[in-house]
Amino acid sequence: MLNHYDLAEIQSLRLDWVRFMNAGNVARLGSLFMPGAVWIPNNEHTLEGWAAISGWLERIFASYKYQLSITDPVVRFAGDWAVEQATFTAIIAPLGGSESKTHNGGYTIIWRRGADEFWAIDRYIDNSG
Repeated sequence: MLNHYDLAEIQSLRLDWVRFMNAGNVARLGSLFMPGAVWIPNNEHTLEGWAAISGWLERIFASYKYQLSITDPVVRFAGDWAVEQATFTAIIAPLGGSESKTHNGGYTIIWRRGADEFWAIDRYIDNSG
């Protein structure tokens, strides 16, 4: 059953996601994902399961500092599922000190409420193409 706390929880989880991405904190990001989550990056292979996702993120954070911001999020609910779409800006700075780049795009997150009644990311799809 959907209640007004569901949207507030997803909004809070989104803020955590941005904070953990900006900190490069893969361990904390893991708390936001279902164990069998899928991440579909733009122009790369699909990552299936938290082990694949976390390994990919660790490689990225070993080379780059992210400054992620989200705008215009919209969340729609259907039972124990929610679909979030938004736009983002990521300023990506190589740790070696070379010039940073800005990546603008969009994403879709499919959230799922687990048996524990907490929401987590089941699918992340980068719609930047």
